[in-house]
Amino acid sequence: INCGIEVGYKKSVWDGTTISYYISGPFVYSGDYNRDGELVIYGKGDMPEYGSIASALQGDTDTKIAPWWLLSSTYDSIVVDTGITRIGENSFAYACEYVTGVKVSKTCTSIEKGAFLGGSNIQTVYLPVSLEYISADAFPDSTNVTVMFEGTEEEFSRIDMGNLSYASVIYNVSY
Repeated sequence: INCGIEVGYKKSVWDGTTISYYISGPFVYSGDYNRDGELVIYGKGDMPEYGSIASALQGDTDTKIAPWWLLSSTYDSIVVDTGITRIGENSFAYACEYVTGVKVSKTCTSIEKGAFLGGSNIQTVYLPVSLEYISADAFPDSTNVTVMFEGTEEEFSRIDMGNLSYASVIYNVSY
């Protein structure tokens, strides 16, 4: 079965801001998914903070899990689109197992704790010059990452940096 598909969802979050998402791409099913989809997060404002999937599985009914978590086997890249200003805690935790690339919009200023927890296959992360903060635990499982940075080496050094400080960096990248 080979089909193009677009899955969409719209959710209002805490302050009345609307954050939405869709997954698009050619999915081929032949016993396993061909993970060529792209998860795109769009809207205006901060992404909400989500809880631990472990807490939810242990029966904590107050834990909010990112709605794209159940669809994580259908995409291999994540785009945080223009308008999103903050990637919240656990936003993609255990929903990025198959992700190899991440693009963060030029409006984003921070990436919080656990945002890409479980993303051991992430190889390339595009980061904007607008970024001011990356939590030390934002990419805890991503150990072989190349950062494609929009700005200069000096601008990159100003970011309050988490565990991506060891990554190889390519500067002055347009995306």
